[in-house]
Amino acid sequence: MLKKQEKSAKKIQNNVELGKRVWIYVSPIKQGDKIVGVVSLMADIESVYQDVNGITRIFIIGTVLSIFNYDNHRFRCLKDSYKFY
Repeated sequence: MLKKQEKSAKKIQNNVELGKRVWIYVSPIKQGDKIVGVVSLMADIESVYQDVNGITRIFIIGTVLSIFNYDNHRFRCLKDSYKFY
């Protein structure tokens, strides 16, 4: 839960009811120095985490493939420089 503050607050947390990560933003509505209300927003950000996970997988696969390709190329160069009888 967000604390009562004079300023805006934002937080990412797991929503147990939805079973997803949500972004919560709370901002006070002031009239002079007095707080007369609050604006509260809650947004599902699970798709953002899924996109980041997908991009991470792409980078990992690309890195592994480039390592294997480098090792394979290095092996071919060594094999070509030696004659096997």
